[in-house]
Amino acid sequence: MTTETYNRPLRRIVASEGHAITRKDYNAEHPYFTPVVYLGAGDSEDNYMEVTAEEAERITREATANEIEGGE
Repeated sequence: MTTETYNRPLRRIVASEGHAITRKDYNAEHPYFTPVVYLGAGDSEDNYMEVTAEEAERITREATANEIEGGE
């Protein structure tokens, strides 16, 4: 096994204050929100969107409520 080190620019998306980042095609059953996304080589910022912290909390609450109602 070998380890290779590359000097490449690191691309990341940082949410504005009071916001979070999620994928545009997020899974409504298991949403994921984060303040920072590090983009991989084949990834694009076009795949992500920024939402307010309140919106992220609302989506998470709805997903949790649906999970409880569904008995999972």
